[in-house]
Amino acid sequence: MKLITHACTTALLLVATPLFAASPSLTSYGIVALAGEDVQYTDESLSDDSSAFRSKASRIGVKGEEAFSDSEHAFYLLEYGVNLKTQKKDDSFFLREAVVGLKNQYGSLKLGFSNTPFKLSQGRVDAFNDVVDLRTFLPGEYVENMVVIESAPLHGVSAAVAYVLVDKDGDARERRGTSSSIKYQLDNLYVALAYEQNITQQDLLRLSATYQYEQWQIGVLTEQSVATENNLDKQSGQLVSVLYHLDKLTFKAQWINARFTTGIKSFYGIKGDNNASVTLGVDYHLSQHSTLMFYGAHGEAKSNQNDKQEADVIGLGMRVTF
Repeated sequence: MKLITHACTTALLLVATPLFAASPSLTSYGIVALAGEDVQYTDESLSDDSSAFRSKASRIGVKGEEAFSDSEHAFYLLEYGVNLKTQKKDDSFFLREAVVGLKNQYGSLKLGFSNTPFKLSQGRVDAFNDVVDLRTFLPGEYVENMVVIESAPLHGVSAAVAYVLVDKDGDARERRGTSSSIKYQLDNLYVALAYEQNITQQDLLRLSATYQYEQWQIGVLTEQSVATENNLDKQSGQLVSVLYHLDKLTFKAQWINARFTTGIKSFYGIKGDNNASVTLGVDYHLSQHSTLMFYGAHGEAKSNQNDKQEADVIGLGMRVTF
């Protein structure tokens, strides 16, 4: 079912692309990001993946829109991730996003495979997004098949609601869930509250906020499960990030503490019942489109049996956007 849905959506977009081709708004874009990382583990059984070049969310896409009137538009977006580590044809490209929709002065309606409102509510709180990002220990970073209605901002407030069809391979049943958010943006302050229900084994509530003051940006995020299946204990997590811009340099720091055991990715292969990480880094902006990245991170995971795993990461990479 999931493969069929992706195939149909992709086919629809490929057919629609020539129809938009005459529009000056047709845009192709992409990101090429690659980092060399050295990872050291306290558990020697994990050392096989200690050093490697890793793609950091490299992607290529096309997007466009067609105006029906001064305020009404149709739009589309088709985006594929690019695996820069492999030469195998089956592993080189994978679907990241495929949507079509309509928008006017009141908001937008879109359908397809896309980021949920819950995920997008984080804004820019994640200082190391796509590098050592929050999904290592915090759940809710999902891309799903869905229909989304989003309002246009009114006095800085906007809202989004999505009806989500989750069709996971190997899942015993399809899930019909909802993902929603309400966001407030005023000058340098951003605040968002998001909720998702029946997408995974736990319903989640997330509060995110960022504030920019001169060269500084401070971000906080707190998240907790509010209902669970199979008598899972309620879980929670927090994130704090700080950025400082100095000429072509951006200094970054981020701390995550989480007690989630489901819906998380892991920190370079380690995860437990009580997880934490600290990441420090600096970006050097060579130009508007090219950035050098240097970062170091420490992660640890503890289990209920008091077993503890730790990992230290040093990475050097480059990101180019086009």
